[in-house]
Amino acid sequence: MTNILIIHDSKSSMLLLKTYIMSELSDAVVSEASSIKQSEQILDTKKYDVIICGKQIVEDGSNDLMNKIKSTNRNCPIILITSESSQKKLNDFKASGINHIVTSPFSSVDLRSVILEACDLRKRRAHERISIPGTKIIVHLDHHDLGGEVINISESGILCDFFGKNINSELINSTQISILFSSNFKNADLKNLSCKLLRLNVLGWDDNLFPECLPNHIRVVWQIINMSFEDKKKLTDILTLAENNLSKLH
Repeated sequence: MTNILIIHDSKSSMLLLKTYIMSELSDAVVSEASSIKQSEQILDTKKYDVIICGKQIVEDGSNDLMNKIKSTNRNCPIILITSESSQKKLNDFKASGINHIVTSPFSSVDLRSVILEACDLRKRRAHERISIPGTKIIVHLDHHDLGGEVINISESGILCDFFGKNINSELINSTQISILFSSNFKNADLKNLSCKLLRLNVLGWDDNLFPECLPNHIRVVWQIINMSFEDKKKLTDILTLAENNLSKLH
């Protein structure tokens, strides 16, 4: 799990950053602060893996903010979000202890890359999502199983789509899944993995029974937890093979 604190005075920028993070990091837990005072209160209560700051926040309270971070999250990396292009100004930011800078405009992939680099290079592989066509997921519910399609997968999480009229609220309480890979991976499977649901978004509705609309397309993110050594090795081997196959196409 990656704990991230966003400190930004702009609500729209805060929303954009949070949206980018949640779309790219399957296990991210995001906290928000819109002022230095609020961030100081939050920093007193929780440790973070990375802190993302807006330029104005840093300029308005650089010393106070940096001192607070050092006293509560000493080794926590800081990422600055800025549109500043002056090399002198960027060097000044780095001199104050900010070693990671994202310059606007940027994409969600750009932000993810900097976050992973800032957190810990060793975590990079755990969060690198890979799309493996033909991969299926089976969710084991109390009284039945529900099948879906895997969009992408990493060593720490999985993003899936579910379609049809039989999608229901039981998904929220699901804690066990199986992953089925295609024939390109010798029909390998990972059975009965423990998981924790991180996000569930409804992307489509069946309005034939309006006004009692039912979801017919749901996107779900699970964090995979407590994998056995054998399952983790199998998944690592599959992801490595998928990466190698992808690199041959470029």
